[in-house]
Amino acid sequence: MGLRVGAGCVGGVGLGLFGLFGCSSEPTLDERMADRGLERLELAFSAVVGAEPWRCDGVYQMGSPPSEVRPSHLRLFAHDFALVGSDGQEVPMLLEDSEWQGNFDDVGHSVALLDFDDATGNCRYTDADTHTSVRGWAPAGGDYTGLSFRIGIPSALNHLDAGLAPPPMNRPGMWWSWKDGHITLRAEFDTLSASSHREVTPEDTTNPGGWQLWLAETVAGECTEEIPTQFDCPDQQQPRVVLEAFDAATDRVELDFGQLFSDVDLARTEYDVFPESAEPQISDPTITPYPMPDYSPGFFMGRVDGEGAVILEQLGIDWMTLSPPDPARQAFARRGAR
Repeated sequence: MGLRVGAGCVGGVGLGLFGLFGCSSEPTLDERMADRGLERLELAFSAVVGAEPWRCDGVYQMGSPPSEVRPSHLRLFAHDFALVGSDGQEVPMLLEDSEWQGNFDDVGHSVALLDFDDATGNCRYTDADTHTSVRGWAPAGGDYTGLSFRIGIPSALNHLDAGLAPPPMNRPGMWWSWKDGHITLRAEFDTLSASSHREVTPEDTTNPGGWQLWLAETVAGECTEEIPTQFDCPDQQQPRVVLEAFDAATDRVELDFGQLFSDVDLARTEYDVFPESAEPQISDPTITPYPMPDYSPGFFMGRVDGEGAVILEQLGIDWMTLSPPDPARQAFARRGAR
């Protein structure tokens, strides 16, 4: 979908910033971009647990109370990257198209997949490919003082045919369903009470196991209609990140998974009993310390899920009210030094 910008011939480019390019082997793509007032830009991302780098062979103390955690999966989508000017205006980036990121001119969005698991250590069910930076261009000479983006995939791109979707939505391991779209953030761990090393039993409903966080566009099952082009997904909960005083040349975006799970008891073994005669409600009593009941380890965008509620709070999302995400409340993404 849309016109794509890569190392070959370049056609029209979207986001309302760019004109038409000719097709030749010279000059280089960056030189052609410079001729049109654009400069190369690279946004570096890192996954961390507090002050420690996130690693597939890492062992961390996470949660409340702290308990031992061994990561096994870590990927997320992000979209609509923009630099924030000193006047507060957001200037969209043009991404360099690749298997990991792309521009979608016809719907006015850009999307990238960040992948931190490299098939080493405890990441036994992943591939070795990683992608930890977003590359592209922005208008040169701007007085930029910040960075903004959203975690997730725009709804217009989230419900495409999985077999025909363009990069990066065609990368394996992140598809959920046609109606619910993609897993927009996938983080999985082996914990003291939930381990993917256990012997699989017929009662298992997921494989691999372990403690799993799968975020999506909205509440699980809330998208309506049966025709893909008419899916309606209300209460969209795609976190928005705004980082002030961000300089892409010297700073990086740190995604702190220690902070994300800071209020979750990752070793918990006692949960609420799922009601048999009625749908669970957020106001039902709970034996957990969470603001609503919790029936099992992990979070899959269920409307009544105490662990999910405290995780989403770190992303600026109020799961009790489903109010729009508030970037001033998110604590997951922060500015760090390269």
